[in-house]
Amino acid sequence: MLRRIIFIGMLMATSVFGNVSTVHHHELASSEGDHYEWAQAVGGGFDELLISWNAQRPEQGAFQLYVSLQVDGVWSPWAFYALWGSNNQFTTQQEVQEFPMRVYQDCVSVLEGKRASAFRVLVLSVDGAPLGRFRALHVTTTDKSMRGPPKKKSWKAVSLPVSGLSQMTQPDEVKERLCSPTSTLSVVRYLSGARDMSILQFADKVHDHYFLIYGNWILNVAQAYMELGDPWRCWVSYLDDFDAIHRRLETGIPVVVSVRGPLPGSAEPYSKGHLLVVTGYDPANSEVLCMDPAFPVDDAAHVRYRYEDFMEAWARRNHIAYLFERSEEL
Repeated sequence: MLRRIIFIGMLMATSVFGNVSTVHHHELASSEGDHYEWAQAVGGGFDELLISWNAQRPEQGAFQLYVSLQVDGVWSPWAFYALWGSNNQFTTQQEVQEFPMRVYQDCVSVLEGKRASAFRVLVLSVDGAPLGRFRALHVTTTDKSMRGPPKKKSWKAVSLPVSGLSQMTQPDEVKERLCSPTSTLSVVRYLSGARDMSILQFADKVHDHYFLIYGNWILNVAQAYMELGDPWRCWVSYLDDFDAIHRRLETGIPVVVSVRGPLPGSAEPYSKGHLLVVTGYDPANSEVLCMDPAFPVDDAAHVRYRYEDFMEAWARRNHIAYLFERSEEL
């Protein structure tokens, strides 16, 4: 039985990048059958899309996610986006034939300078995975052409006691690749108080079996929800500026961000990108407080970066962030 939700449902849209990015939050309205479809029009259009989901990992089978875009009034064919299974997870890469659309890892891009006016997401239950374990979808739509320079404000001092966690304490063959799962796990531990999952255990749950990477954004937030459970919601988005981070810090929630070097004072060059946790801000010295897992031991992972240096490094990754929030506050 196909449950079809067209431009309606429990939807909350939040602008996180001014008029550039919007997050569309959607709680699944029904868990019957083996399909669930959600379609949403986007005023102003978009040229990039990210899909995050919050679901308990099925004990058997898998959830498959597909995406379709509407461009020039025409819907694209369904394109595979990701699989989230009992013991497997991966994304893909493909260009949709005869349609200006590409899927690569986390991102769905509109090509040829065109813009999409709507999206559809299809969740498919495979081999007995119960849709009742699938809670929410979060879609970030972005108009990259409208990005402007960030604005600096006079923020208050804030510092969250996130414990240090170093990826460099892990086995040599993988430690350089574990910044995303280590950062995400540190936030999960902070929000839940649980310490029973190790870095390697979490990393195994987010390893993209297609690209053979641990840093897939959407797989990391999917596993974060798996560990936190309700009422938490976790998703990937683009943020406008540091003000969006600071507002979350003031509510007691750290933010995982992606940066690319150079970043003066960092443990490594970060030339290919790096994930770390923003835990606070020091207005007296204009410094961003971070838990950076690239430092050699847990106790050394608490670092400070000059605001200007941090913002430049974060801008090189288009202000991407992993966000965590209780569902009743969305």
